[in-house]
Amino acid sequence: MRFFHLSDLHIGKLLYRYNLTQDQRVILGQIVALAKQEKPDAILMAGDIYDKPVPSAEAVALFDDFLTALSEITPQIPILIISGNHDSAQRLEYASSILKKERVYVAGMPPQGKQEHIRKVTLSDDAGEVDFYLLPFIRPAMVRCAFDDAENEALVKKARESGRSEYDVYFEALLKREKIDTSRRNVLLTHQFFVSGTYAPERTDSEIMTVGTLDQIDTGHLSVFDYVAMGHIHRPQKCGSAHFRYSGCPMAYSVSEEKDEKAITVVTLGDKGKEVEISYLPLIPERRVRKIEGSLQEVLSFGYSEDYVSILLTDEVTEHFVMERIRECYPHYLEIVLQSVLRRKEAGKREMADMSMDFETLFAQFFAQQNGREMTQNEKELFEMVYHMAREDDET
Repeated sequence: MRFFHLSDLHIGKLLYRYNLTQDQRVILGQIVALAKQEKPDAILMAGDIYDKPVPSAEAVALFDDFLTALSEITPQIPILIISGNHDSAQRLEYASSILKKERVYVAGMPPQGKQEHIRKVTLSDDAGEVDFYLLPFIRPAMVRCAFDDAENEALVKKARESGRSEYDVYFEALLKREKIDTSRRNVLLTHQFFVSGTYAPERTDSEIMTVGTLDQIDTGHLSVFDYVAMGHIHRPQKCGSAHFRYSGCPMAYSVSEEKDEKAITVVTLGDKGKEVEISYLPLIPERRVRKIEGSLQEVLSFGYSEDYVSILLTDEVTEHFVMERIRECYPHYLEIVLQSVLRRKEAGKREMADMSMDFETLFAQFFAQQNGREMTQNEKELFEMVYHMAREDDET
């Protein structure tokens, strides 16, 4: 079975002050064209379909156009979608029963009761059936309802005594409820922050950084799967094993991704036990995201460009003069940074390094001083969610 693995579309995202709708339309159009050309057996989208829980009408319309174009390909290609931490699980799951009739399978919500299980979609090829498990982004608080009080108490105790995160413990418990048949080919769609031993995936500036290690999940729980289609990390990479893989986002959403080659991850799943084959189909943006550096004259001499550029100037110039000249040459410039100012900031950071502490520690100390006790795990999770929302607002 051959399928496309996509994630982190982040439809509706802004890059600095620029609306990326047209750029995203170009990339999504390329994905549709490649799907028509390659005719995969399925298309997997591993979360963060939208950039905001309440996407704009423009963003919803763009995703609707994308899904419609994919569903019109013949023969029809099954499309499997889960929600990510940027999505509203309830909104994404809207009309999922109707979409299922068009072979568009959407899992917005994780199991919400003891009788509910991870959504499973079974597809077939010449080698037999493949079971796809669709597990959206979870926080422990989101899935406690899938366990009774005694089970929840035991899971929290297990996390506390083992030193593992509650994310890790609850993720493991959700998988164990499924009784997955390891004699069959199994694929998981998931949107979490996975680690493998001491290895943690590379993150980019476009991702919301989580606090501490609260959200880490070990890849050791994934051994029952022949392939794991991961979302959440924007740089394409394997995570511990060649068949546990982040596809990355389809276009650059930060300057830190300027050298990343964006592509569709193409997965070929053969007979049970055979090594999974991974290949890539390049995606070419309408405008690249890149950094340029030099004196003002050097920067201007590079020539006119429609790319999104971050500019580091190595000489001293007035800000008004810089912006006026540079806008003529780079109408989509992202920022102008003076090297002298950057050096002063870095020097100041080094001077403060010994006195500084991370925000999590600072808030925890403040909480303890005000309440006379340490934060509970639930309070840490609440803090994490609020912190994420604040960071996301800062970025936009």
